[in-house]
Amino acid sequence: MDDATLCNVVERLIRGDVSQVSVVRSVSHSTLERSCSNMTFELTSVAVVEVLQRLAAGDITDAEAQLWASFVQKGFAEGAFDGPIRPLQIDWMIEHEDAIAEALSRLDELGDVIDGTIDASEIRSLIDSLGGSK
Repeated sequence: MDDATLCNVVERLIRGDVSQVSVVRSVSHSTLERSCSNMTFELTSVAVVEVLQRLAAGDITDAEAQLWASFVQKGFAEGAFDGPIRPLQIDWMIEHEDAIAEALSRLDELGDVIDGTIDASEIRSLIDSLGGSK
């Protein structure tokens, strides 16, 4: 996969296309870094709402939502690195930064023994805090 295509995959992932998680996890972080390190990505509230809505609808699994949240928070895919990690630059939409942080934190906890579930009411509350449905 060439650099432009890989960066496009990363961009789509950050925009909420959770199906791209497997593609990003299939390449080493050093490849991601080499291909996309000169780019700055922005995570918007619309992307987070998209993932929350798809999770609520059962279109994606808890595991997929967790992997997505982990990547957009950290700038790298857990377990997909082969040396030092210099995360990709992913900025968060300033106007909803706190709400994005809260939603990502909850999604990243999915599957944990203590806080590993999220119900429809909490998803609705998170969506509302992000400005509602898109």
